[in-house]
Amino acid sequence: WSFNARSSLSLPVAASLQGTQFDLTIGETAVNITGSERQAKTINGGLPGPVLRWKEGDTITLKVKNRLNEQTSI
Repeated sequence: WSFNARSSLSLPVAASLQGTQFDLTIGETAVNITGSERQAKTINGGLPGPVLRWKEGDTITLKVKNRLNEQTSI
């Protein structure tokens, strides 16, 4: 058997946010990962959503806007 592990797909990289205040918007965005456009649930328009970074002991503020037509949680 011959198997080629290489792929022409380029997977998205998550954005990284730093600080103590984060504004996140959950919504649907058209994405094309496999060559076919589809609607996906995204955070700040990205898939995957951003990586949130802060220091241990920090007090943070996380504001989340739900732009979906259904309830959601993080």
